[in-house]
Amino acid sequence: QTELHVVMDLDTLRGERDGLALLNGTPIPAPIAREVAAVADWWRRLVVDPVDGHLLDYGTRQYLPAALREHVLHRDPICRRPGCTRHAQQMDHALPYPEGSSDTANCGGLCSRCHQVKTAGHATIEDSTPDGSGTWVTRWRQRIRIPAQPVLEPPPRRRPPGRPVAEEDDVGLSCPGPGRPGTEDPGPERCVDDEPGDGGADPPDHPPF
Repeated sequence: QTELHVVMDLDTLRGERDGLALLNGTPIPAPIAREVAAVADWWRRLVVDPVDGHLLDYGTRQYLPAALREHVLHRDPICRRPGCTRHAQQMDHALPYPEGSSDTANCGGLCSRCHQVKTAGHATIEDSTPDGSGTWVTRWRQRIRIPAQPVLEPPPRRRPPGRPVAEEDDVGLSCPGPGRPGTEDPGPERCVDDEPGDGGADPPDHPPF
């Protein structure tokens, strides 16, 4: 497994400025560094001296643990942005890190295009929950509900045992119909709406055998 070390400051990571970024010690453009970081399995926090930049703490906390990434991208197979039908390829923090935590409630899946839109500040996600639902807020403050995505469509509701199936006739009355699953043939009996004198003929007698 190939491991790349991309280092940049928090403002550059969040797209607030294009500062220095390093890939295995070699300077690279900030947009490329953000693209690499967006598809990383995990991030590590480094604390540096604000004056001369030397390393003060090499964090052991992973920003995107592999198990969390796998969980979220299975939960959100399609991009969370309402109306987008592309597959979710990148992890996103609804409330940006480090203010927002790395957990199933704050993390979600976005396609690369929508992730860039959100990172650039053109949209935010609010009310994010562990099931993947939330609210997409546009730059014009439009609020659009993000529904949770079912991993499997729920099966159709089963009819309670012994409950007959009803057929609707032309006037909205119902009677059991022959041959329908879960019902028995009513035979010569009339439906409940057949009253004497309504023009309905009695069924013929069964021929003798």
